[in-house]
Amino acid sequence: AEAEVNSLQKKIRALEDELGNTETRLTEASQKLEEASKMADESERYVYPIFKLIGRKVLENRTLADEERINQLEEQLRESTFMAEDADRKYDEAARKLAITEVDLERAESRLEAAEK
Repeated sequence: AEAEVNSLQKKIRALEDELGNTETRLTEASQKLEEASKMADESERYVYPIFKLIGRKVLENRTLADEERINQLEEQLRESTFMAEDADRKYDEAARKLAITEVDLERAESRLEAAEK
């Protein structure tokens, strides 16, 4: 019976030692987790503004590119409008000259008919 008690006491001491070691490892792991959490918070505090700044820069660059494209398109529109107005003026002038030429042709034909009689 005494040997059995000694054996059980050894097992208890071994379990207590194992429990102590496990508690120590748990404490160390908890501390490391807390440190990692703090580091994550710190890096998030620094990284988030950087990503925000990068995102803002990307948007600013895209906005500048869009503004340049808008300016180019507006210039093309002005040029196209000018060319269309110029073409309209030339058409109107050609139509006027054609009408005058047709009237002159009718007069010439009338004179020709009168001369032939």
